[in-house]
Amino acid sequence: MSLKRKLVYRSTLVFFACISFVLIGTYLLFHYSIEESYRKKLHGIAKLAAYFYLEKDELNATKHKRIEREFKKISGESVQLYNANSKTIYIADSLPYIASNEVLSKTIEEGVYTFKQDQRQFLSMFYEDNEGDFIIIVSGEDMEGEKRALLLVHMLLIFGSLGIAMQFILSNILANKTFKPFKNLVKQVNSIKGNDLDARLKFRGKDDEIDQLVNEFNYLLERIESSAMIQRNFLRNASHEIKTPLAIILGDIEVALHSARSNEEYQALLQSLKTNSLHLKSVVESLITLSNLEVTNTKLMNEIRIDEVMWEILEKKKIEYPDCTAIVHFHPGVEMQEGLLTIQANKHLVFIAMNNIIDNAIKFSNAQPVKITLGLKGEHLCISISDEGIGIPGDELQNIFKLFYRSPQNSHIPGHGIGLYLAKQIFDLNNIQIDIQPVQPHGTTFSLVFQ
Repeated sequence: MSLKRKLVYRSTLVFFACISFVLIGTYLLFHYSIEESYRKKLHGIAKLAAYFYLEKDELNATKHKRIEREFKKISGESVQLYNANSKTIYIADSLPYIASNEVLSKTIEEGVYTFKQDQRQFLSMFYEDNEGDFIIIVSGEDMEGEKRALLLVHMLLIFGSLGIAMQFILSNILANKTFKPFKNLVKQVNSIKGNDLDARLKFRGKDDEIDQLVNEFNYLLERIESSAMIQRNFLRNASHEIKTPLAIILGDIEVALHSARSNEEYQALLQSLKTNSLHLKSVVESLITLSNLEVTNTKLMNEIRIDEVMWEILEKKKIEYPDCTAIVHFHPGVEMQEGLLTIQANKHLVFIAMNNIIDNAIKFSNAQPVKITLGLKGEHLCISISDEGIGIPGDELQNIFKLFYRSPQNSHIPGHGIGLYLAKQIFDLNNIQIDIQPVQPHGTTFSLVFQ
């Protein structure tokens, strides 16, 4: 069932419940008011009967005559008088009813007692007179009141049914009008194909919830378009990074197979093959690590000593770059604070990220020493890695962490533009802040703050 149908049926059901409550309440109040009005009428007849039968000796002839005329106008009501002391009937009428002792006793006790038998209403009144105490019982059926009550029931049923029918029709109209913008949105969304992700939904210009939904959906489309563009660029750049060393490797093999070469030439070809194979291996490993970042399980996080990771990287760099020099400096007290140097992180990934930063510093240091400083930034450990290379122009700082980005002035230095991007992703995953500051007149400093 559609949301529109659900809205119509549920609103009709709620309206039916509310209107039923109102109509039933109206009928009950009306019926109560009719019964109360008839009880007052019976009470008036009882008083009139008392004056007519019991006060004749105390009233003048004119007044009693007037009461007699009023009494004779009574039609449809029965009047009986009982002696309160002997509880015997004093004046009877044609109604075959004899009051029980219980009724007479309650009347004496309460003064006025009302009750009902079937559709007939009774009012029993205790009356004290100079001739003795009497009980007057008046009864009757309020036929006119019952007719009015029945008429009211018919009117309530008719108008209630009409109201429910009108509410159902109006709910349908309102639901169609309410859901029409959503229908248009669905049409617009269905018209967007995979090759036109630059399309956007149109705003209605009413600044309501639907426009908010359109805005959020357009934002989602922008993210999808951006992701698709990043994916295309990633595939293009990754293909280029893989194709270039493969082409060189194939070219070297073709050259080697073309004719016999001297040992020195074979050595040079093999060295070229090794260099490009290592480059290809590095690219593939970086891409695999990058693709696995999104599925990295947080359970692989554990406590590690960040200084130990740093020393492991420096040992590795001594083998890769025998001529490089790294100067490590601890601010006073930092080396002794084990809690400061211990962090919760994925050791393998943090090793890769820090290795990329230190490797970059060594490659761009122009054979100058790389300085590594362990200090404090506020209450957190901060590791600064500085080189004395040619530096990074200010207009390129915003691009330095983009995937496959390489500065034109550094194109002569081996690399594939994945390392810094991968490092940034790993640091973000492990809650490590990375900042970059140019050092005047030359050089660059990377700062790692461990939160």
